[in-house]
Amino acid sequence: MSPLRQIVFLGPLVTIFSINLAIADGVDRLKVMREAKSAQWQALLHFRDGKPRFKSNVFFLSQETSAFSELEETLQRLKQDPRYVCRFPARWKYLKSRFPNIPENDEHCTELRKYRMSVPFDETSVVYSSENLFYPSSMMGHMMLRVAGIKKGVGFVEHGISFFTELDPWKLPVEIFQSLVGGKLGFFRVSPYQEKVRQYQEREGRNVWEYQLMLSKDQRDLLRDHIWELRNSHLPYFFQSYNCATLTLMLIRVADPTIDEGTAWISPTDVVRLMITSHKINKTSVYLARDWKIRMLEESLPGKAIEEVEKLKDHVYHGIKDQSDTDTAYMKIQLSDAFNDELFITGEITKERYAINKKKITADLDESRFLDLSTYKSPHRLAPDSQIKLSYQSNGKINISFLPASHRLEDDNRVYHGESGLELLSTSISMDREAMRAEVDHLRIYSAQSLLPWSPLTGGKSGQFAIGWEKWVDENLDDRRGGRIDLGIGFTRQLTGDLGVFGLINGGGVAHSKGYDAFISPTAGLYLYEIFSMKTLAMFHMTRFLGEKYTLYESKLTQVYYHTPEISFVLEYKHLQSAIKTSGVFNVGAKLRF
Repeated sequence: MSPLRQIVFLGPLVTIFSINLAIADGVDRLKVMREAKSAQWQALLHFRDGKPRFKSNVFFLSQETSAFSELEETLQRLKQDPRYVCRFPARWKYLKSRFPNIPENDEHCTELRKYRMSVPFDETSVVYSSENLFYPSSMMGHMMLRVAGIKKGVGFVEHGISFFTELDPWKLPVEIFQSLVGGKLGFFRVSPYQEKVRQYQEREGRNVWEYQLMLSKDQRDLLRDHIWELRNSHLPYFFQSYNCATLTLMLIRVADPTIDEGTAWISPTDVVRLMITSHKINKTSVYLARDWKIRMLEESLPGKAIEEVEKLKDHVYHGIKDQSDTDTAYMKIQLSDAFNDELFITGEITKERYAINKKKITADLDESRFLDLSTYKSPHRLAPDSQIKLSYQSNGKINISFLPASHRLEDDNRVYHGESGLELLSTSISMDREAMRAEVDHLRIYSAQSLLPWSPLTGGKSGQFAIGWEKWVDENLDDRRGGRIDLGIGFTRQLTGDLGVFGLINGGGVAHSKGYDAFISPTAGLYLYEIFSMKTLAMFHMTRFLGEKYTLYESKLTQVYYHTPEISFVLEYKHLQSAIKTSGVFNVGAKLRF
């Protein structure tokens, strides 16, 4: 018989034999193929677009690491070895009702039972801690899960489920590059929740928002068991593709795979917005750091009331004198209480004086009222983190800038804690139509600006730091490009709710093809939020290059119209002057945030 006839003759027999084997084993391969494509199975594997979000020889069982091969391998091992029920309880729980011949119980899983008893999941919340620009690992905020419930023999307990990496601030450019390209070691932790909250609020001065999720008991149990599956998985941390927000969202989607998985680059505020738009939030709780609680209350009180509260430093408590305005009186007592805590913790008053003040404040406090903080600088009101800007300059050049994360000083920053800017891998390219060439104006690896307003009660400093490839000009106002590092410190004063002024003393160094130089650059500026969704930003720099001994004077006026949270229009004028030359350029552009 010819080979072709053998194939024609034997092919159907092989197919029938394979089907019989599958049936004998109790596995319908067509059903396996369908189930492998299900949203729930893909969520259990942390798949996106049919591919795994990370690689792990511990978490994945199959060599091929496809959803189908992983399902086949999981089914086989669950049937052959009861230890895999203990290793992958969430997969087991999901599959046992869908496929035959899978063990019916997990009573032999001693360590798993201990974990379930120690970490109750009666409540599940998404937790967002606000950004701190000068803590590199949390410069865009942090996202984690909070789970809570009754532990037998102990009572109510809370745990935080967090994913993070560690960044060395002294090697920040290298660390950021590594987290983008090669990935860094990620740390997946289940730890006491209140310890994390104290770390954020007391050591790092960050606010915390808790968004309690509406999940059924079955969904919470599946999430709990899936978290057990991730232990010892050696998860990599990629800043742009697998970060704290990515993993938190993937965990939530294990419980409810109908939730949108968002874009490829997910930030903590993106997760908050997804939870709100998915209508999965049951209630919101906000816990302000001391400094920010004081600042929030200062914003709500007249200057005279703040001056009276400040007298606590001199052991004088004014209490409530004017009972006619109950709201102001209540806010003043709340501010006195918060400021008394601040004075004691910073060592400005003794324990005895703190107790005396506390007794007087408590006597005046109306316990029937409470502060509603749920809308105060809520992260879901932040605009999307990425932006692209197209602009035309009066010198005939067209400029395209792209900022993957996160925001600039010209943006609407009223939801942040003070005016600020954070740029990671910001790129700007100018195209000269006449010369038919394109040039890189800047490539900022990292840039942070914090214009924290000075407070009469808590003080406050402003500062900035930037490192990257930049464009500047020489004394003839000819372009130069090269590496640049900036560092500055100063103060900001909030004159009204919409107007602030600031001053910084900056310094740094540049390196280019003709050598290197150091500079100092005093900076002054103001920002003003106006009617019709507009903002004015005016800045003046005087930069003295110490090696080449020339001085540049730069004035920049920026007017922004925020058409929507995603779309804005920018008009800018920049004036440069040296000892021998002057120039000015207008710039008009449009910005899209996404």
